[in-house]
Amino acid sequence: MSRLRWLISSALGLGLSVWAALPAEAARLLNWRFDRSQNRLEFTTDGAVQPRAQLLANPTRIVIDLPGTTLGQPMVTETLGNGLQNLRVGQFDPNTTRLVLELDPGVVVNPRDIKVQGLSPSQWVVELPSLGPSSPTPLVPGLPGNVSNGVAGSIPGGIPSGGTYVEGWRETPDGLFIRTRGPEPKVEVRRSRDKRTIEIDLLNSGLNPALLNQNFSFPNLAIESLQFRPVAGNPALNRLVLTVPATAPNWRASFSNLGGLILLPSSRPTPLTGPGRSPIPLQQSQPVTPTPTRAIIQGVGLDLTGTQLLIQSDRPYNFTAKPEGQEYRVILSPAELGSNLQGPQLDPNSLLQRVRLRQDDPQTVSIFLAPAPGVQIDVPRALNAQVVSLTLRGSRSIPVPQPNNPNPNPNPNPNPNPNPNPNPNPPYTPPYNPDRPIGLPPSQGRPVVVLDPGHGGRDPGAVGRGGLQEKQVVFPITQEVAALLTQQGVQVVLTRYDDREVDLAPRVQTAERSNATVFVSIHANAISLDRPEVNGVETYHSGSPEGRRLAQSIHQSLLENLPTRDRQVREARFYVIRNTSMPASLVEIGFVTGAEDAPRLADPAYRSRVAQAIAQGILRYLQ
Repeated sequence: MSRLRWLISSALGLGLSVWAALPAEAARLLNWRFDRSQNRLEFTTDGAVQPRAQLLANPTRIVIDLPGTTLGQPMVTETLGNGLQNLRVGQFDPNTTRLVLELDPGVVVNPRDIKVQGLSPSQWVVELPSLGPSSPTPLVPGLPGNVSNGVAGSIPGGIPSGGTYVEGWRETPDGLFIRTRGPEPKVEVRRSRDKRTIEIDLLNSGLNPALLNQNFSFPNLAIESLQFRPVAGNPALNRLVLTVPATAPNWRASFSNLGGLILLPSSRPTPLTGPGRSPIPLQQSQPVTPTPTRAIIQGVGLDLTGTQLLIQSDRPYNFTAKPEGQEYRVILSPAELGSNLQGPQLDPNSLLQRVRLRQDDPQTVSIFLAPAPGVQIDVPRALNAQVVSLTLRGSRSIPVPQPNNPNPNPNPNPNPNPNPNPNPNPPYTPPYNPDRPIGLPPSQGRPVVVLDPGHGGRDPGAVGRGGLQEKQVVFPITQEVAALLTQQGVQVVLTRYDDREVDLAPRVQTAERSNATVFVSIHANAISLDRPEVNGVETYHSGSPEGRRLAQSIHQSLLENLPTRDRQVREARFYVIRNTSMPASLVEIGFVTGAEDAPRLADPAYRSRVAQAIAQGILRYLQ
């Protein structure tokens, strides 16, 4: 017996359900409100809790996590104002309730100015400083030039009214993710007659200047060249041009809730081979007009939010950037370091661990950036002729002291038998970060699996023999799959935790917000009751190579562990697997209308075998 099978069998022997992921006596979020007069968030739980708080960037938001706490209702969104867009309260995972305060674009706040105070172990306030648009501030005191924060109005060339700004790209396991800001533009995809060129037009859009005049290569995706080009005569139309072998698959484009364009091949491409082809792209600026005088680098520092590194000079210069080992190297030329120039002063909470400045030769300056764990550095972009910006994407922690009052009971009439949370400091769940590469979470390397039990609430799904309802079958199976995966160290998130109706879009949003490694939707099939001979399992993917591999792993495990008929792995355009950006699969575990399947699916013991098989298939894929 393989180690993987032993792990699964051991987990089954424990008889766990998804609720085993919760603390034995989980606290519950009772109420919350945002006091506009005092600019503070107040919330109360029915047991002791030790919040975790941090400031995330792009968009700027304050995230308050309550470990060991449940909400017991769908996510709530409240519009605020005065520098704050909204307050969102939801169940981030089975162990954590999350409160998110999202700031208006252009509003900056220092995490040191955010005060979290526990009036008691169950009563907390989050006090915010006065919020307003950021003021243009010189990068280094005494310099005459001002630096913007890189909001839409400061981007060279601007963005068309109501348009979309294309910021950069990221290679994913399945394809490419083109990060954008603003509304979703209309997208048109076409391929040349010789099959060598694929053009993707983005209407009503603007480009990051650092993407222009570049040739990005992705050998693993069989992309010889990717170029970002403005279309002559139409300033609001920009084009992505992919040069591929004539035998390469077609590519399709769709938008993600993450805020970006997902580009996926229709089948697994054959990687490019040959000399000079490197999977590491190089980002660089538009060449500047040659000048006999070198640019003087006058300042290198962080903006007020600590999320942008700004490089200020007295004139334009060329810049390139690329990863080198554990650092990110920015190369400037023709340039020289100013007299006594030093890098920024970094505190332990900075998104950068180290910044080194080096004069390579009389014409070249290198800036080496060492990001903190889990932090990504964007491609550089020119904010104006004298300032280059690199956005840092990650989180900055906000100090949360222990509460003042040792009494955890919020009731003014103390309960003689208080029931505080017995584990106020469980392992911390990492925050949602929409801009890190899809894959394992940066914290602890734990994969995140989002399980989606189909239908629910007023929607019973398929109804089969003897009135057997699909939702009654798939929900306990999903719970058990969650418990098995949790026992193996996998972080599990469900799209619903009880018998309620959830639309398709929120299911996808749950996967995206959770930064899932994989997404698996669990359903039961049906056909006319006059066709009892139709039985068996089907497993679907949306066409991506990794989605297909995930579906095949689950399907094979079902066939190995169940006395069921093989109805094959298939490609389909189901909403929940078509609109998720991570590898996704939808599994049909049998027919509630089938003479063979229906009595099996009604049997709890058989459903446990189904859960075991699905969990085993997911773990095989993850390993």
